[in-house]
Amino acid sequence: MLRRYRDAAAQGNAIAQYNIGYLYRNGFGGVAKDDSQALRWTRMAADQGDVRAQYVVGQTYDRGWGVAQDRTQAMRWFRMAADQGDALAQLDLGWNYAHGLGVTKDCTIAKGWYERAAADTRYAAREFLGNGARGACHW
Repeated sequence: MLRRYRDAAAQGNAIAQYNIGYLYRNGFGGVAKDDSQALRWTRMAADQGDVRAQYVVGQTYDRGWGVAQDRTQAMRWFRMAADQGDALAQLDLGWNYAHGLGVTKDCTIAKGWYERAAADTRYAAREFLGNGARGACHW
């Protein structure tokens, strides 16, 4: 599996690059879990505009998966994915603005991101809107 992905990734295929990152991030497909390789491959896809990869790079920095936690860097990647309509990135942007993580706390901006994320009913943005981001904001 990895060999097939590597062939496509070497030709610049962002989906293959993302998939290789996924394999390393989780230790699947016959490869050992390796956070630095996961970020390397996922970042290649993210740099090409792959929205899933941008979100995962944001998560990597937000949670400190194999890198120093850097919420400012996380917000940059979340914003790229959110601007392409990724509801999970929009939800994370809302949370970080509501709590002042990596950015100055701003409940108005937080609410705006939650409202955008709420359009995708698969996620809990409406819950966060209803409870003021778990008490961090009052709107």
